[in-house]
Amino acid sequence: MQRYFIDSHITDTTVHLDDTMMHHLNRVLRLKQTTTVCVVDASSRVFEVSVEPNQEVGTILNEINQKEDFPIDLTLAVALLKKDKFEWMIQKATELGATRILPFVSERTIIDLDAKDFEKKRARYQTIAKEASEQSHRKHVCQIEALHTFKQVCHRYAAFKGLCFERVEHESVSLHACKHLDSLMVIGPEGGFSHQEVELARFHGFKLISLGHRILRAETAAIAICAMIEAYHDQ
Repeated sequence: MQRYFIDSHITDTTVHLDDTMMHHLNRVLRLKQTTTVCVVDASSRVFEVSVEPNQEVGTILNEINQKEDFPIDLTLAVALLKKDKFEWMIQKATELGATRILPFVSERTIIDLDAKDFEKKRARYQTIAKEASEQSHRKHVCQIEALHTFKQVCHRYAAFKGLCFERVEHESVSLHACKHLDSLMVIGPEGGFSHQEVELARFHGFKLISLGHRILRAETAAIAICAMIEAYHDQ
């Protein structure tokens, strides 16, 4: 069933279809007859809605009791990557349930982009996250945050803070320890974290996390950590 997120709260037996929904139903799906879609309102309530071609109002059939998207509230902090890789990472991390994605610049980040320039791109990134949230039938849209520095990431509060680092097999913390409802996981750039960054993160309470004996690409590591956390919590 096709899913759409709307910005308003549903309070009666009908729902107004916004321009994005109307365009997708009538121009992309080429709706020819009455059909049922899934609509998620601003308070994350999920409804089955009957819609007709070229009509701006849908009829609410019933409310769906859907479980949460992910076992924990996960902030995934990822160093800026090249455009195609970063967009792919957003899409897949959203599908796997990340609550929010926090982009940052670290010492070895190869993308030359400041906070002002990033804001020009954030609307597109948020659209990618919204579409991926709809495609994967989530209750919440994954949020793309503003660009941070690595120091700002280190000062970010979370009940559990993990830094994914490939050289810590002998001292890493198992993801079984990540049982907190509010967790922050940090993925470094293509060149990895510097020694100074690792020490700064540890000073601010980060636990070092190993994703195994293989060296993963940054975008792969971001996807792997989401999948691994969900797997551990499902056990």
